[in-house]
Parts: sequence; C-alpha cells; structure tokens
Amino acid sequence: MKRLFMFVAMMFVMLPLHAHAESAQRCFPETNFCIEGQIRTYWEQNGGLPVFGFPIAPQSEITVDGKQVVAQRFERNRLELHPENKRPYNVLLGRLGVDRLVQQGRDWFAFPGAQTTDGCRVFAETKHAVCGLILQAWRSNGVQLDGKKAISEQESLALFGLPISDLQTETLSDGKEYQVQWFERARFELHPENAAPYNVLLGLLGNETSQTQPVQASAPVVKPPALNAANVLAAFKAAGLEAENTYAMGPKDYGFAPYLGHGTRFLIPSLCNDCGGRIFDLDTQEDLTKLESYYVNFAKASAAFFSWTFKNGTVLVQINGSLPEAQAFKYRDVLMSFAP
Repeated sequence: MKRLFMFVAMMFVMLPLHAHAESAQRCFPETNFCIEGQIRTYWEQNGGLPVFGFPIAPQSEITVDGKQVVAQRFERNRLELHPENKRPYNVLLGRLGVDRLVQQGRDWFAFPGAQTTDGCRVFAETKHAVCGLILQAWRSNGVQLDGKKAISEQESLALFGLPISDLQTETLSDGKEYQVQWFERARFELHPENAAPYNVLLGLLGNETSQTQPVQASAPVVKPPALNAANVLAAFKAAGLEAENTYAMGPKDYGFAPYLGHGTRFLIPSLCNDCGGRIFDLDTQEDLTKLESYYVNFAKASAAFFSWTFKNGTVLVQINGSLPEAQAFKYRDVLMSFAP
C-alpha cells in the first residue's frame, strides 16, 4: 500500500507546494525536505515523483568514487552535482541498483544471462533481456538529452542504465514475493495486484541504501570477488567489453613508465590491432600514485599521449585515449563495482 500511495501521490505533484521564490525551493510536507537549483530542475524534467520519489535528505557533501560531491537522496535514487561536466551531465544519477546488490553481498556478474529473446530487447553489453511490461516502462522515461518529446533509447539508458539481471523472483521488504529486474540505477517490480500503470513500480532503492538492512532471506549470499587484475578482466568480459589477448607484462612492456606492481596487458581490437589497455596490481597507494602521475603528466606533455586512467583501491586501469569517453566510462564503471 505504501508503494501504491507513492505513485498515487504523483497525481498531485503539479499542485503548488511550499515554494519560496527567494531560494527557488520546492518543499514536500510528506518528508519535510526541499529541492532547489539544478537538482530541482533535473527532478522535474526527468520523471519527478514516479521515477525519483520524494526527497529523504537535504543536499549535502558525500564521497562518490573517492571524490567529494554535493548530492541529495530521494526515495528511489540519488542525484549528484558534477559542475565539471557540461549540461545535461552536470547532474548525474547514482548507480543504486549496483550499490544495493553490493550492499546485500550479491554478485550481479553471476546472474544468468538472457533466458528468452522473443519480443525482448537483448543488451549485448550485459547479456540480459528486457521484455514485456518492464521493457515498456523502461522506454517510457528517460533523461532529456536532445530536446525532443519522443524518448530515445539513449535517454532511457541515461536514466536507468543497463539491465544487470533478467526477470527473477525475490522477496521484498513487505515479505511477499515479486518478479523484479535489476538495472544499474533502478529495480523494476511487477505488481499485478495494481491496475495499470501502477502494475510496474520502481523499487525504493534510495531508502534501502541509506539505511543498514540485513540481506533478504531469499537472496543468496555471495562473497564479492576480490579486487585484482584477473577479476577485473573477467568482469570486463562479463559486461560485454573488449579485453582480448591478455598477457602478463614484463619490464619491456612498461616502456618509460615506473616498473611497479604486476601489470596485465589487454587489447581492444575494434580500435586497432595493438590498441588496448593495462591493469596494474599495485602493492601500495604510494606506488599507485606514482604510476598514475606518470600517465597524467605524459598526457599533459602532448594531447597525442592522452590515455584514460581509472583507479580503485590499489588497482589502476590505463586505456588508450582514442577510446570514446562513453565507452571508456563503461570500463571505469566495472572497475568501480568492486569493493576496494
């Protein structure tokens, strides 16, 4: 009933709430929190109450991927301010689907791939299929990227991310079993007890990740994979990313880079025959900083030497700079899915 109430409440969001012109705030008596500025604009333009839910905390600084950002938690997600990015990427969504599964100790890389393809959209990146009512709901919302009224698949991807499971049965917080499907930034739930359009609801992941909760009794507890080069490479491949012809690097493979840790080379054939990246298992944070600084300073010497560098714990990933940003960030996201 609580979930149904949240969606029924969307019928009233167009009514004026406690708005204060001086601060451009919009306040919600349901939770006694307000939204303002870029976060308010994003919330209102990209789905509002049905997609994000009510705010459950004020804007505040949090740590995301080792970096301090201003963010605000909502019932169903987290909105982050990234002023270093151009619009519309100056506000980004948290990956709460992934975060919740990690919080539960569940290895989403181990979820079985597509069980059916008839009438479904199969995503090669994760080998999962989205079908039926969930596919319809997924396509019905998106982040406004091109100014057009029609919602493109790219806009739906920007809002919900890729599927990281197929449809599966789980026990939710009310103790009942439902069919659900996990995405990078959301959990879609089928609620046949509700009339359309409330027969497909988004899980309250903002609520769930903001409080310590035990693992659901029905969920298998899986030890998260260790953060090392071998497991990161396996995760790249499981996510449908290129990581071919891997081999252990010797001193000659380092070139002028500091010979630190254990490096593993991998290729990205779609770029060129010898293009790819390296994954380094470093012994200390000091060694990681030295190696990272080498690649950063090398890029500063000339744009021709630019490469992507991402780090998590004491693992550093360096990738050929000719790889498009969107594709490079997919490698980054896989790396950051590991607990440091």
